[in-house]
Amino acid sequence: MNAEEIMMSDDCDIDYSALPDDLLGQLALGNELYIATSALSELSVRNPILMVPIAWQIIATEHGDYYCKSWLWNCYLNI
Repeated sequence: MNAEEIMMSDDCDIDYSALPDDLLGQLALGNELYIATSALSELSVRNPILMVPIAWQIIATEHGDYYCKSWLWNCYLNI
């Protein structure tokens, strides 16, 4: 499955723990914000260092909502 196919799924049907890091990064930058936040959450648990550049890209742009951005700041400050 690619990122586009996964983004058409319901969040509860996605096994984020089975997805590779690069796919989680693509989902994190996708337009489905609930899926993006879940992908970021999995990536932060698995490898927080890989999440940092994605987090900065989301924080520095209009991508993401206030919940996602505040959660990213919290994760970033706790790394």
